[in-house]
Amino acid sequence: MTITQGKAKQLKKAMAEIGKGAREAGGGLTQLWMSLVPIGIATTAAIVKGSQLAAEMEGNILTMRILIGDATTAVSLLKDLREEAARTPFEESDLIGASKVLLATTKGNVAETRRLLKLSETMAALEPSKNVRDAAMALQDAMQGSGIERLVEFPGLSIRAEDLGAKAGKRGGAAWAKAMANEVEARLADLTNGEDLVGALSKTFGGRTSTLRDNISGVLRDIGEIANNSILGPTIDSAILFVQEMAPAIK
Repeated sequence: MTITQGKAKQLKKAMAEIGKGAREAGGGLTQLWMSLVPIGIATTAAIVKGSQLAAEMEGNILTMRILIGDATTAVSLLKDLREEAARTPFEESDLIGASKVLLATTKGNVAETRRLLKLSETMAALEPSKNVRDAAMALQDAMQGSGIERLVEFPGLSIRAEDLGAKAGKRGGAAWAKAMANEVEARLADLTNGEDLVGALSKTFGGRTSTLRDNISGVLRDIGEIANNSILGPTIDSAILFVQEMAPAIK
């Protein structure tokens, strides 16, 4: 299999972007990058990891399409989640996992899922021992009337049935779910005093490190998409030839 000059140029550019990101981060990342490049490991590792990330994204698109019922909307949502991960302290896989939980909760309502995801992010920011998917599952349980055991693990969210009022109706019904989500939203607003807690966390060292990881993962995925799309009727032999012919072109 022959790697075209255009594809090799794309891959070389993407690898350069990863190296630049590592150098700008400084410290251990720079040393790691410089130790990998001379012996050619970085190129192969990036292709393998990128291929895995691209395959995972393909699976996520399929799952989201099924949950939402529309492929274009699924791709758009995933694109937004990638961008969200790149500018927040949360991992992309965590945001995608949380969104799947919430899409199931809202029966594919993307607008409501986006709203609940914001609440889940704030919940996770308030309780560092939990991630966004943990928060989404706590919301799901509470909204569906399954219980608040998970919800009370987050600060200030010990919500009783009587707190929702008579309009909440039957436990687990549509009115109940709406009332519970609104109550969580109101309590989070009070707890944070309207401050953008997620934005503040993004500026911490841990937040910036997470942002760097997500940006590098994005570049690796782009490499993987190029690699995966270049292998037609993939077999082990053709994959080996692909990597062997690509490596000299990138160096």
